Amino acid sequence: TVVLDWPLMQERLNRTIASYQSCPPPVPVDELAETIQFLQWLGDDNFLFLGVREFTFEDDGKTSGLKEVKGSGLGTLRNREVKVLRRGNELVVLTPEVRDFLLQPAPLIITKANVRATVHRNVHMDYIGIKQFDDKGTLTGELRIVGLFTASAYTRSVGSIPFLRRKAALIMRRSGYSRTSHSGRAIMNVLNSYPRDELFQIEVDKLYEFVIGILQLYERPRTRIFIRRDKFDRFVSVLIFVLKDAYDTALRIKIGKILCEAYDGTVSAFYPAFPEGPLARVHFIIGRYSGVTPSPDKGEVEARIARAARSWEDNLFSRMSQMKHPVSMARYKGSFSKAYQNTFEIEDALYDIRLMEGLVDETNLVIDFYHREEYGANGLRLKMFHMGEPIALSDRLPILEHMGFRSIAERTYPIERNDGNGGQTIWYHSISIETADGSAVREDILNGLVEDAFLAVWTGKAEDDAHNALTALISLDWRKIAILRACTHYLRQAGVAHSRTYMARVLCQHSHLAALFIEMFRTRFDPEWDGKGKTRDAVFKEQTARYIAALEKVDSLDEDRVLRLYLDLIHAFLRTNAYMQTRQGEALPAISFKIRSSELEQLPKPRPFAEIFVCSPRVQGVHLRGGAIARGGIRWSDRPEDFRTEILGLMKAQRVKNAVIVPVGSKGGFVPRKISPSASREEFLAEGTACYRILISELLRITDNLDGDAVIPPAGILRYDGDDPYLVVAADKGTATFSDIANEISIQHGFWLGDAFASGGSVGYD
Repeated sequence: TVVLDWPLMQERLNRTIASYQSCPPPVPVDELAETIQFLQWLGDDNFLFLGVREFTFEDDGKTSGLKEVKGSGLGTLRNREVKVLRRGNELVVLTPEVRDFLLQPAPLIITKANVRATVHRNVHMDYIGIKQFDDKGTLTGELRIVGLFTASAYTRSVGSIPFLRRKAALIMRRSGYSRTSHSGRAIMNVLNSYPRDELFQIEVDKLYEFVIGILQLYERPRTRIFIRRDKFDRFVSVLIFVLKDAYDTALRIKIGKILCEAYDGTVSAFYPAFPEGPLARVHFIIGRYSGVTPSPDKGEVEARIARAARSWEDNLFSRMSQMKHPVSMARYKGSFSKAYQNTFEIEDALYDIRLMEGLVDETNLVIDFYHREEYGANGLRLKMFHMGEPIALSDRLPILEHMGFRSIAERTYPIERNDGNGGQTIWYHSISIETADGSAVREDILNGLVEDAFLAVWTGKAEDDAHNALTALISLDWRKIAILRACTHYLRQAGVAHSRTYMARVLCQHSHLAALFIEMFRTRFDPEWDGKGKTRDAVFKEQTARYIAALEKVDSLDEDRVLRLYLDLIHAFLRTNAYMQTRQGEALPAISFKIRSSELEQLPKPRPFAEIFVCSPRVQGVHLRGGAIARGGIRWSDRPEDFRTEILGLMKAQRVKNAVIVPVGSKGGFVPRKISPSASREEFLAEGTACYRILISELLRITDNLDGDAVIPPAGILRYDGDDPYLVVAADKGTATFSDIANEISIQHGFWLGDAFASGGSVGYD
């Protein structure tokens, strides 16, 4: 049909041209001449005619409309069911805007038809509406032509195509620039590179606005949008300019969604282009559904697209510039991997940066426990940041498990931070965890007690064992847990058959009694304890009664026995350093108890007059005294599981063998706990010496001093025994050369014996 009707369609066009020449419509002469030349240009093989239909215009002053002339259809428009103006599934009615346009003198309408071509190119056909006038210049109808512009319409310069060249001339005239000037050439470049279909359709006023806007982008590249509505309200044409570095398929999809939401439509077509310069251009056609076309605020739509077009890193740096305490952006440029960017929001990254700023070197570990509603009542996350090498799962997960958590999933992200002297890799371990017993997460303790406890274990200040679950169970800080742990270690050394793990689990199973034990310990030994009018003894008795009453509700006989051991132990404690601090206000490296051994029936005989037990993650030791005035050596033991048994045996042997010389002797011993099996001899000796120093320091720390004849109790120590300033040590197996070290520590502590504290030193005391 199209081929057969081709001559007829050409004839219709030529008839219209002749009409315009013989009876010129009421339009300016130059515009009329340009219109005629454009129509002639169409007929010169620059347009593929696919259909023609004629309409008459009827207007009675109240209503107006276009009425199809029966039998006028040619080509594809012979079929009266083919409608070239639709919006969604609806025919376009003659809206007031379209009626006003028809009544204007402009002789041409160029837009896109809703019908796709079935030959040459599978695209929407071009629609050219040519107004028909009578000899009086009155609008009488429209000759509607559909087809496709040929290649010449897209490849030739704007200045060589009628209709477009007039638009270009009007733009140049309005700009005030000549075509030979720099700005004039820039305008022509914009026009020649402008989407050609769009250039045919757009009105001059709108085109001028867009061209000037695009020129400004040359000077300051950024995200901009230029929006034009179709005259028949069927679609919205949007030109988007974004930085090439930011443009990809994902961004194009995001922009399409934003436009569809803004204009209640669908992406009918998109045409990306990449001209010279830093900007990419995408031409979107948003097909409208039925109903009134929304009129969103252009600035808001542009802002949404600008946010989407900014790279993840750009958005990050934009937010970083607003931080209360600014951080160097250069330090984190290119730091975050795509995997990180695809997983975490900008707010997460800002938070992580604040955490990473706390990383100084490879010895640092920065952590953060946090809970969000979507994790469920018992779910939470742990962030771990570490420089150097990634942390093995086997080094992380046991700590969490001992704290009462179960690990669900884990991902590791390398973050390349620029620290000036070369990049530093920070390893970010994101761990999904949940409470092992299913209990709800207590957010109030996550960023305090729980984090502190984890870091204490990590840095070696606290041990990694089952006692640590008490932090989450009853909000005990790691130092209070260390008190309970030291008691557990002592009971095991005292010969209790149960394992340390079992006793720790009993404490967790009956965590209310563990909490009560700590209350009793504080009542007994904390110098800053406030009884609110009650005496320590009275409160301690009340607490003891509560403890005993609670034991009645313990079903397991084994568990009852274990819990009673802790009760017996606290009643036998005489002194402790648990509430003392270093000069820097930090916790001491070890906890020590002075114990009246005779009050503990579970101890094997002979029971010493008194003993001091020293416990830390690095070293454990004990000093047993047969009487108030006693002397004996300090041994470097190699029996970590029962060194107290070893030391007790030595003290007993000393009594028998040296009864005449030393009627009531003493013996001490210590076990280093951190010496690597692969340590060199020098490393082995250095660690043993350091552990010996800790032991001697803690023995002296809770021992009375003398100033002349006056006994001076240690500051910050509550005593439940009499004056006891006599403490003398000597060399023994493994410590033959350590006496000078002991005397050095004695002098540092200002102990009354000075360099006579340890016999066998270089000064000659024995």
